[in-house]
Amino acid sequence: VSASELETVRNFILGDFINEVDTIFALCDKYRSLHLNGLPLDWHKRMGMGIQQLHAEDLQQAAQEWLKPEEMHRVL
Repeated sequence: VSASELETVRNFILGDFINEVDTIFALCDKYRSLHLNGLPLDWHKRMGMGIQQLHAEDLQQAAQEWLKPEEMHRVL
């Protein structure tokens, strides 16, 4: 993953989140979701900080751990 591609995805994810809370009702829904899922109130802040601190090496490591070609099916 190139640095520019990673930066583009970071900006998209963070921008998408901001768009999801563009009204007071949407923001209330986010807090309701946190409560129903037992997550801390600062979960979104932590998530944003985690996304900003993500490196290409982290993605590569996650892909090696979770994406197993031998367990995948090809669909045509």
